[in-house]
Amino acid sequence: MTLNLLKETLDMSSPHIIPYLKELQGKNLIQKEGSEYRLTPIGKVVVKKLKPLIDSFKSFDSNDRFFTEHDLEHIPESLLERIDELGKCVVIENSFENITAAYREVLAKLSISGWIKGFSSIFEVDYPRFFLSLAQNGKPVTLIITKNIYKKVEKEYPREMSQFLTCKDSHLYVIDNVPIAFAVTDVFLSLSLCSNNGQFDALMTLMSFEKSALKWGEELFEFYKEKSTEIASPLI
Repeated sequence: MTLNLLKETLDMSSPHIIPYLKELQGKNLIQKEGSEYRLTPIGKVVVKKLKPLIDSFKSFDSNDRFFTEHDLEHIPESLLERIDELGKCVVIENSFENITAAYREVLAKLSISGWIKGFSSIFEVDYPRFFLSLAQNGKPVTLIITKNIYKKVEKEYPREMSQFLTCKDSHLYVIDNVPIAFAVTDVFLSLSLCSNNGQFDALMTLMSFEKSALKWGEELFEFYKEKSTEIASPLI
């Protein structure tokens, strides 16, 4: 919608409208494209979700950098509309003093969880043995990995993958390359996304311990699981 159309619709002058437009832009609710103002993905959620408006705004506002600096495209719209269910979140960032802060925090929380559902489009050398250890200790572990990660693990860690697949409550799924990483357990939800420049951001992780967030995370996992193919038999 152009400024002229806004003036006509609201019956207000430019000096009265422009401060509100700047405030909405500052909150990443609208963006200007040429001469037109359009809702951002976050703005569309806020407009559509009227009843929990305040909670949604608080979620976006309190974690402003995470939501504004990352691409939300790979979160289904139905879950974006319920973003308020994430509740009180913390954002963990790596620093020069601790360049693996987010990664180590996630592993620590996975270690104390009773069950794990995870999706990863990134690879860390600790992953194969770490998740195998959890599965061998009797924890239900279901993982979704991208095709690129699967090929790497199949080639470089075939024994660990085969042992993982023989564990009673372990499952492995493969999906096309989707740039997202998250884990949901009975304890926490963690979420990492691509930056707006298209590069995966492994330096910043959003984490929540709210029960509603865990349910939200399970639904996100099921969304991608339905699009995945299960690897049912050991490789060796």
